[in-house]
Amino acid sequence: GEHRYPGPYCNGMLSLGAPAGQALREAREFFAARRRGFVVWTLDGADAELERLCRASGWTQRPPLEGMPILVCEGPLARQRDGGPAVKRIVTDADADAYLGLVALAYGMGDAPVELQRAVLFSPAAVTADGAIGFLALSEGCPAAGAMAVVADGVACVLWIVTTPQAEGRGLAGAALRALVEAACEQGASLACLQASQQGLSRWTAMGFEQIGSYRRFVAPPMIGRATALQPGA
Repeated sequence: GEHRYPGPYCNGMLSLGAPAGQALREAREFFAARRRGFVVWTLDGADAELERLCRASGWTQRPPLEGMPILVCEGPLARQRDGGPAVKRIVTDADADAYLGLVALAYGMGDAPVELQRAVLFSPAAVTADGAIGFLALSEGCPAAGAMAVVADGVACVLWIVTTPQAEGRGLAGAALRALVEAACEQGASLACLQASQQGLSRWTAMGFEQIGSYRRFVAPPMIGRATALQPGA
């Protein structure tokens, strides 16, 4: 259902150093008690055993199969010489609604009911919540691209960089991202991070982001009742 977390995966786990079997068993027990599925995030080069257990359990890996690149940058991004496209900060409910509409359109849900967009993607309230920042880039005065971030503990987590299909290739998403990172730095962030698509990787690294790794995602379906303990080597 609708939620204020600005992302599609509300339930998830990361391994913070515990043995893979133990970490996965604890996650399964935690979410089984709540009758919830969850997503396992595995770091490329560090979670080989965790990945093996996910595959052995038959859990679906979300695309891309090569993983989602993790990018970071320190400080504002270089400005465009000509000033770039016009941007505006997301402040009003109408701005947030327009941004949700852009994200829905970019993900093939433009014709879906607003209630479904909010349930699958995010609530517009998440974009204007405390610690959240969002920007729209305009084409002929209308929103055509956007990006948002959540700032906490000096880090800006960038989410949902999107452009309408009709406005692609004109630097609009980049303009929104530049304004977003600059505003995040003004709000106290010293580092911005994002997970890029493979298609957007070269674009964001050209703007000043650096790839530091990649994550893969495995979807564990809901389990009814207590999770079965993983056996050694299972």
